[in-house]
Formats: sequence, C-alpha cells, structure tokens
Amino acid sequence: MTIAAKNPQDYGLDNVEVDPAVEYDTLRVSEATNLNLIADATMQPLSVIRELNPALLKTVAPAGFQVHVPKGAGETAEVAINVVPAPNRAAWRLHHVLAGDTLAAIAKSYHLTPERIADVNHAADSLEAGDVLLIPAAYHEESNGLKGHSAVSGSRRSSARRGARIATSRRVPAPVLHRKAGIRTASLQY
Repeated sequence: MTIAAKNPQDYGLDNVEVDPAVEYDTLRVSEATNLNLIADATMQPLSVIRELNPALLKTVAPAGFQVHVPKGAGETAEVAINVVPAPNRAAWRLHHVLAGDTLAAIAKSYHLTPERIADVNHAADSLEAGDVLLIPAAYHEESNGLKGHSAVSGSRRSSARRGARIATSRRVPAPVLHRKAGIRTASLQY
C-alpha cells in the first residue's frame, strides 16, 4: 500500500478522485443504548446508524460510547433519547405517529398490548400525526451468532405467568469451534 501511494503513476492511481469525508454529529451516550432507539430518534434507518458506527459490533452502544449520527441530527436525537428513562435505553424504542395510526395497530407492530404502551405514555388516548410514543420493548442480544427474535413483548411473558405452555427445550446446534482447512496445499520439495 505504501509503495503504491508513493508511486501512484506506476499503479494507474494518478487520476484518483477522493470522496469527501463523511460528516456527522457525535452523541455521547450515558447509558447502554440500543441503536434502534438512536435510529428512531434521528428518523433514519438502522443501516445508516450502523454505517456511521462500524466499531459497534452489537446493536447496543455501551455507556460512555460516542455514537455518530447524521450531520444536523445530533441535538434532536439527544433530546429524544433523553425522554427515555436511562435504565430502559438498551431496550425501549420511539415511534413517530403517522396520520391514521391507532394505538392498537402500533402495539401490534411491536408485539405489545395497547395498555402497555398507554402505561408509559400519558397522552396515548388521543394520537395525532407527529406525536412520539415511547415503546416499552424488551430487547435481548442474539447470542452465539444464532438468529432469532430480538424483541420479547410483555404480553408473552405475562401469558407464561398465567400458565400458558411455552416450549423451552428446543435443540440448538452447538457452535462450530474448529473446522478442517478448506484448502489443501501441496508440500514443497527441494
């Protein structure tokens, strides 16, 4: 790489146009914070937040981490995130109400009951376009690289307490720790 940089004409790199640097705002999160919450606060897709933060391998930024958000979205995102109680920032979400949204439809999309959302939002009875609702979701990080549901609703947990039978003994394949080499090389003979 260094040789190519010192001799760009030898490698056909003398007419390379460099892209402008990506501009962003930086938020310092005081508590572990879910990137979905940050995406909700900035009104951007999660993919944009993940692209700006390649150092984050999981979807929860640890306390004290400096999260990059799109340029100009820093102040509004910080205000929106601070609305969520600090201990709940690793799990809860924000929902921006659109015209025609109902509490029942919003609750269904997050696998919650309307009552659960109404419990944490004081004015959830009368929704208007532009309102922002707190969504009290429970988030669990995927473990061992196995994919599954990451949000578990309070209604599922309460049904388990009432005696509903939930299959708890699923066979999960053990992660592969060692693999045989995929390429065989010939031995060198002199």
